[in-house]
Amino acid sequence: MPIFRSFFKRRILRKTIEKMVPALVQGYGSRDFYTSGQVLQTARSVQASKRYFHYNLALFCNQLDEDAQRRFNMTQSELEKLRLELAKKIFSCTEYTAMDVLSLGQSSSWKGGANDDNLSNHYGMNSRY
Repeated sequence: MPIFRSFFKRRILRKTIEKMVPALVQGYGSRDFYTSGQVLQTARSVQASKRYFHYNLALFCNQLDEDAQRRFNMTQSELEKLRLELAKKIFSCTEYTAMDVLSLGQSSSWKGGANDDNLSNHYGMNSRY
């Protein structure tokens, strides 16, 4: 059973990052950490999963004020535990900021198309060796 849970967590984290990153950058710009209110408004606008909202907070926030702790029914220590869990799963046990999460959401630079590099063609599948 834990394998299925980790599969669904990983899938929902990937979807969350895909949805939240462009909306946060467009609405608030790139920054090290976002406030809980900014994360809440963005999650509502992109219709992110309410069930996993605490992971949104852990991905993009590093501190909760007392009002946010009451509002989201989450303490600062619980947020730190989630951040530690995400650091282990995604960032190889290193501390991360929202900028690191934003870099995960960016698409790669190659968009497909013909390969114009002759050396790649020579040593690749078109090689006669």
